Amino acid sequence: MKLIITSIKHDFTGLIDVDLLVDGKEYSFVLGSENDLEGFVRLAKYKPGKALCFVKKVNLNKRKEDIE
Repeated sequence: MKLIITSIKHDFTGLIDVDLLVDGKEYSFVLGSENDLEGFVRLAKYKPGKALCFVKKVNLNKRKEDIE
């Protein structure tokens, strides 16, 4: 699995938008704190599978289809 962080944007409300490429597919997540971002970046460097699971758990931008 190849995980590439394409952009990290800090919002004025304190939220962090993270855009990823995972094996050619684009994903977008919203994180709520710097601690979540640091944990994700640390995992993404050596364990991309765990990093993807981590960011899916702490994602604040959950759609109804993702929950069901």
